[in-house]
Amino acid sequence: MKFRILCPLIVLVLLISAFGKTDDHDNKKVVKLFKDCPENIEVQVVGGQKGAVVDFNVPKETVEYTVRQIEGLAPRDTFPVGTITNTYVATNKLGDTDTCRFEIVIVASSKEVPFALQSGVPTPVGKVWKPVQALTDEFAGAALDETKWNIDPQGHSELNWTGRLPAIFQRESFGWENGHLTIEAGQLPEPVTISPYGSPMTYKYYGGILRSRVTSTIGNYYECRMKMNKTEMGGGFWLCHKGVCGKKHEIDITESVGCLTELTHDWAKRWDQIMHSNTILRKTQCNEEERSQGAAYPSQKNHEKFFVYGFWWKSATELLFYLDGEHIYTVTPPVPFDENLFMQFSIEAYDWNPIPETGSQVATASLADRTTYIDYIRTFQLVDE
Repeated sequence: MKFRILCPLIVLVLLISAFGKTDDHDNKKVVKLFKDCPENIEVQVVGGQKGAVVDFNVPKETVEYTVRQIEGLAPRDTFPVGTITNTYVATNKLGDTDTCRFEIVIVASSKEVPFALQSGVPTPVGKVWKPVQALTDEFAGAALDETKWNIDPQGHSELNWTGRLPAIFQRESFGWENGHLTIEAGQLPEPVTISPYGSPMTYKYYGGILRSRVTSTIGNYYECRMKMNKTEMGGGFWLCHKGVCGKKHEIDITESVGCLTELTHDWAKRWDQIMHSNTILRKTQCNEEERSQGAAYPSQKNHEKFFVYGFWWKSATELLFYLDGEHIYTVTPPVPFDENLFMQFSIEAYDWNPIPETGSQVATASLADRTTYIDYIRTFQLVDE
C-alpha cells in the first residue's frame, strides 16, 4: 500500500521537476564582466597612406570568464582608412555574457591640402592651395619651433595679455606627448600676484597661450586638429591683433570649455559640446563692441575626441567655418574684416564658466584630463596654378 500511495507523489515531483527545468541556453543572461574594454581609437594618416598599423590592449580573460573576438581586426594589424568596429564577447561558467565594443577610426589627411577641401569643397578656378610655413606646424619635434611661435605671455612683439583671472598664462604649461603639442591647466601651488597693467592681479590657476610671430590675412585657410581638456577651463583657436582706434578685429575659429558646473551661466550650458565662432569688432575709444557669431553641436563632447576645426577667410565680409571637413556655417562680420591678424591658441578661464572654489576639475582631475592636445596647426594660401 505504501508503494501505491507514494508512487503518484513521485510522479508528481518528477513532472514538476521536468516542466520547471530550462536548458543552459535559457539560463544565459547579459551581465557586467569586462573591466578593461578599450575606448575608441582615432589615428590620422597623411601623404596618401591607405591605412595605419594600430596597437591596442585586447580585453583580457580571467578565471571568471573567457573572451573571444567576433568582429574587427587584431592589435598591430593594418587598419584601412575608415571605421572598423572591434567586438569581443566574454562568457562566464554559468553561460552569462558581456560585450565589449569599440571603434578604430583611420582618418586620411594631406599636409599639402586643407582637410576640408579634401571632402569636396571647391577651390577657385585657376588657383591651388599652398602651405604657409610660418603659420603651419605638425608639432612632431621634441621642442617648440620658437621662430614661429611665442609662448611667453608678455614676450610677444605686439600682444602681452597675461590671462583672464583667475588663471594665468605660463610657459611651463606647454609640453609634448605622442607627437602632440600639449597645454596643461591646473592649480598653482600658491596664488601669484602680479601687476602687468598697473593694478595688482592675483591668480590661482594656470593655462597657456601660443601666438604666431607673423600675421596672416584675407584669403587664407586655417586649420587645427585638437582635443579639449576635461576641466572648467577652455579656449581654442583664434586670430587677433593689438588693433587701432575703430579697427580692432578678432576672429574666434572655435571656442569651448572642457566641463560645465552648477555655476555655468544658463546661455553656456552646451559649451562643453560645441564649435562656437565669433567675429568681434573690439571696443575702442572710437567705437562700441559689435559681433557676429555661429555655432554647431557635434555628437560628442569636445574632450572626447580630436576634432578638426577649419576657417576660410574667403573675403572681408565672407567667413566660412568647417568642422571635421564639413562647411557648417558662414559668418558675416559686423564690419569688413580686412586687418592682418596674429594666430593664437589658448587655454584660459572664463567668468561665464567659473571655477568652483572647492572640488574643481582644474584642481583635482588627473594630468591627462587637465591637458589639451593639439595634433597640428596648418595655414594655406591660394596661389596661381
